[in-house]
Amino acid sequence: MVIGCRDIQGADRHSRSCAFQTERAPREVAGLQPEPPAKCWRVIRRRFPRSYFPSPFASRLLFPDHLHSCPRLTAAEQQPNQNVLDRLRPYSPSSARGGQPPSMVTTPAPAPTSSNSAAASVPTAPPSTAGQVNIQVAAGGNFVFSPANVTASNGTLVTFFFPDAGLTHSVTQGDFANPCEPIAAQNGQSGFDSGLQAGVQFTLNVTNDQIPIYFFCKQQTHCGLGMVGSINAPSTGNTFDAWQAAAVKVGSSEPVLQDNGFVSGGIGAVATAAPTSSSGSSGSSGSSGSGSTSGAASLGVSSAIATAFGVALAMLLSA
Repeated sequence: MVIGCRDIQGADRHSRSCAFQTERAPREVAGLQPEPPAKCWRVIRRRFPRSYFPSPFASRLLFPDHLHSCPRLTAAEQQPNQNVLDRLRPYSPSSARGGQPPSMVTTPAPAPTSSNSAAASVPTAPPSTAGQVNIQVAAGGNFVFSPANVTASNGTLVTFFFPDAGLTHSVTQGDFANPCEPIAAQNGQSGFDSGLQAGVQFTLNVTNDQIPIYFFCKQQTHCGLGMVGSINAPSTGNTFDAWQAAAVKVGSSEPVLQDNGFVSGGIGAVATAAPTSSSGSSGSSGSSGSGSTSGAASLGVSSAIATAFGVALAMLLSA
């Protein structure tokens, strides 16, 4: 049964229907002249978005001419620039008869789970094999390389797998004597640098397994947090543990390094190609596979049509 728009405060803000399911109001029962919907426009316009009622005349679609009273602005609605809709609950009969706008009910967002965090850290490094060493960058979402210290002979390929979790990292060749700083050029050869990357693979080719190779992440503060690694580090003296301890000692005072992208070359290990996207190769193979399937399907359809045509022609000739 229709009631006045004064009970609109119980409306569901996600629909265009008001709380018109209760008893008739006293004004209608008393036989008084109903108020025209245009008089309700000031309250309607404040309480609903423009998309609901673009003009006072459009309010007649929801508030017919026999409405008995207009809604009343609450104290909160009289405040300028106040979005009352954010404080309204979905409609319930009890809230519609209460006379006061219900308070907003908020539901806290669920906390992120470990599975979500793990899913954001792909691609992951596969197990190492003979002649191929794989290292995960920022393993488990931590500022580490895993494994951080590896042994690789000449000709071994060392591939770094970068996560695609919204934070970039780098594999930059460093100097043991100057932690968190790129190694100086030696004999005209500079150190390798992947540049700040995410969701890629970066490969080094070990060329001199007799010298230790130290590397770090040049993203600001990462090296100072211990995000360093080594290839063929000695077991005494300039060990990996000593290299990491020196980086942590630098801490937040590490220098800010400019990112100039990929730098080829290297000392002891060489990077000859820029980082490549981890999904590029799989995407290409997937496209070619689907193309082959489409071609086979088309060929099958064509063969079926040709067979049917031949049968029909044979029947026609025999007749």
